[in-house]
Amino acid sequence: MAANCENGNSSRVSIELAEIIEEIEFNQRKIAELIERNEVLEQRKAEIELALEIRNVEQAEKIANTQFDGTFPWSDNVDCVLKEVFHLPSFRPLQREVINAIMSELDTLVVMSTGAGKSLCYQLPAVVMKGLIVVVSPLISLIEDQLAGLRKLGIEGAALNQSTPKEDVKRIEAQLVQKGSSLRLLYITPEKLAKSKRLMNKLEKSAEVGALKVCLVSVTHFYQ
Repeated sequence: MAANCENGNSSRVSIELAEIIEEIEFNQRKIAELIERNEVLEQRKAEIELALEIRNVEQAEKIANTQFDGTFPWSDNVDCVLKEVFHLPSFRPLQREVINAIMSELDTLVVMSTGAGKSLCYQLPAVVMKGLIVVVSPLISLIEDQLAGLRKLGIEGAALNQSTPKEDVKRIEAQLVQKGSSLRLLYITPEKLAKSKRLMNKLEKSAEVGALKVCLVSVTHFYQ
């Protein structure tokens, strides 16, 4: 009887040992797969970093060799939209340069005083480019004022924030992925952008289909 118990214990131990060995081998295979995957990711990471570095160098060279107050292929159209759509006789200082930089698809940092005409620098390109420009702004009152101004000019704009009705959200999100959409400016609060993965996915899709042209952050205050 004792011999049978010993044989049973030995069998269970052998089974447990075999299971442990099998699990170790499985884990080793998974570790090898993860190491291989990590090597692929590291290589891709290096390729992307190099591409970004080259892009930055090329962009810096392009900026250094460009006179943004000069003539561009879109200059006539820009002047026409300024007068016919925005009903303005001329640009304020630096507006033309900023518009040309944006339409040259360059990363652009603009510092202007209040009332200097920053909004025109992205509203006008939205009309000329016939695409969507997304404006991230925390000031809902300013967004509402700008949307009211756009409506008077016949330019379609919209806003998304935490209080936007669901029906409006669905309608706007549908417009984001339509390349021929008439939506020109979409104002989004930072909170809405940060908390909505669905919106981020829609914006990525909008860029893929060629509808989204420019993303920018508006109204940054510096305090001393």
